[in-house]
Amino acid sequence: MAGKTNQTDQHIIEQAIEQISSGNFDTLSLRKLAKALGLTTGAFYKHFSNKDALLKAVTIELSKRVTKRAEVALNNVTTAKAQLLKLAEVLLTLFADEPDLMNFMFFNPVAQTALTSNQSEFKLLMLTNELIERVRQETGSDVSADVLFVQIWSFIQGYGILIKNKLVIFDPKLLSDTLDEYLGGVKS
Repeated sequence: MAGKTNQTDQHIIEQAIEQISSGNFDTLSLRKLAKALGLTTGAFYKHFSNKDALLKAVTIELSKRVTKRAEVALNNVTTAKAQLLKLAEVLLTLFADEPDLMNFMFFNPVAQTALTSNQSEFKLLMLTNELIERVRQETGSDVSADVLFVQIWSFIQGYGILIKNKLVIFDPKLLSDTLDEYLGGVKS
């Protein structure tokens, strides 16, 4: 496509992330975004066919960034359970530090459909599922991977919202105890 560059795509994604992190997801306008980047609306559509395509690209980019951050933290722990707890800790810390980005990443319409689509684009989901399977094997838990994923993902989302809204502070023991409960009382 003439005039389409990956660099411009990345600039658009970065500008969208900046607006989202400022709490402007609900008012994110493609026209305003294009204007902020010095693009016409027509030029913008050469890069992203519609708002959903942009939201998907932003969600994928945020998923990569969060996964990279989590992988650094995971290097310091050895067991799968400790790694899953560390991943949850990273996510919950981000809910406190970057509430608007995390709210977007977990709850925008594209992120919500990611659970039923091609998850290979969403690195965070892939990492979470990989760790859940390893925890199941490591602990001998007979809880299915699908059930455990729903329990863990839901807990992180709910706990993250409470943290984001400053209703609670992060408690690592609560996180660990909850995971043990989800595993059927299996402790490793």
